[in-house]
Amino acid sequence: MKKYFLAIFLTLFFITPAVAQPRTVTGAFLQLNATNSKAGQAYWNRQIVGMKKLGMDTAIIQYVAYDRFYHYPTKIKGMVPAKDDVIMQILNAARERKLKIFLGLQMDGSFWKQKFDLQKRISLNIATMNELHQRYGSHAALGGWYIPEEIDNETASRDYEQELLDYLARLTARAREFPKLPVMISPFFSKNVTPHIYAKWWDEKVLPQIKIDIVALQDGVGTHRVSLSDIKPVYSELAPVMKRHGVQFWANIEAFDQTAGWPINDNPWAAKPVSFQRFIRQENITAPFTSKTILFEYTQYMDPVSSLRAKLLFNAYEQRVGQK
Repeated sequence: MKKYFLAIFLTLFFITPAVAQPRTVTGAFLQLNATNSKAGQAYWNRQIVGMKKLGMDTAIIQYVAYDRFYHYPTKIKGMVPAKDDVIMQILNAARERKLKIFLGLQMDGSFWKQKFDLQKRISLNIATMNELHQRYGSHAALGGWYIPEEIDNETASRDYEQELLDYLARLTARAREFPKLPVMISPFFSKNVTPHIYAKWWDEKVLPQIKIDIVALQDGVGTHRVSLSDIKPVYSELAPVMKRHGVQFWANIEAFDQTAGWPINDNPWAAKPVSFQRFIRQENITAPFTSKTILFEYTQYMDPVSSLRAKLLFNAYEQRVGQK
């Protein structure tokens, strides 16, 4: 009888397929501002250590400069240099913990008002890219480039659509002259998107012009642009398009819940860390269609020191990672 049960056990053990482990987040955006850019090396060491505890291997600096204000001692004419080199601080912290850092370029705030000057933007960001590569190109933690302009399904109807695509094409072409540094963008979509039309736009117009390496699509749930039920159709339509063009398709899930600002109301933009339960739902919906999951944004919404809600999210996610 014992041999009979042993035989059944061995049969079930070897024949029953293993249950697939759930996808976990392995990267996050870092958004620099006037406060954290002056926080010092110890602060960034703590951020990177926290990310490493959650199993992350990638960080994306959203932008190294906003308007004229740079977060490192730039020498670009007309720009305002920082006293401290926060970019080097992040790279050094990442090197010690074996994370790769994508450097976001300069971001022009007027872009959010649908204003786009092709010649000005391409000139400034090629200069920024050249300077970044000169300063940090040999750093072991440097992992790639991030272009911070966020295109969406409404871009196709903008007057500057082709100018923006030309800009992205020229920047990616310059980036490819630096070996082994992939280029990433993070687009989004709105509630009124038609998934197959959006996918067709990427397939027939965007990707043939832009030789991008990584598209990390924002899920849009945190900003209330879309609901959870809107996510799957868009990701499922875009996944085969990205594969056909040889583009890595990542999920960029929003780790926040917006509480004020457009499109909710006319108040200044505000948000709080998302609940763990909704975060996991976002993660599970996007994972089947993508090769990697990242989040926006770590220092505000997942750093356990930043707020109680962030601490609760961090602790719950750390426990989940430990159970994998």
